Amino acid sequence: MFNPKRRTLLKLGTGLAATLALPALAKSNGKGGQLPSLANDLSRSNFAAYIGQEFSAQNSGSPLTTLRLVALDGELPNGSIDCFQVLFSGDPTLPSGTYQLTHPNAGSFQLYLDPSRSQPGYLAAPCALLRP
Repeated sequence: MFNPKRRTLLKLGTGLAATLALPALAKSNGKGGQLPSLANDLSRSNFAAYIGQEFSAQNSGSPLTTLRLVALDGELPNGSIDCFQVLFSGDPTLPSGTYQLTHPNAGSFQLYLDPSRSQPGYLAAPCALLRP
């Protein structure tokens, strides 16, 4: 007959709870919230959740490289248009072009990257979104 001790049951229960919580923690932004997907919504607020995160980037003419999202630059939303640029650190010699960016939580999406004029040494993705 199976008759486990209380201590054994507590250890098993704690281990099971931790195992079930790991997928949710992996998608956390470290501030108790879930990281949003960028695959369908390239909004300023979604990008802001990924500041400091690394993305894999590649276009048809360049090897796979890693870029770190370092800042959002530009005006705050005004009226029906939200204009900003997403700044990445990485290889500033990458050619301008459309890159496929991938992140485990953000998903996969395309951005046009260009050497930043306002922040030398960085790559910028200009964004202009119509607000509902």
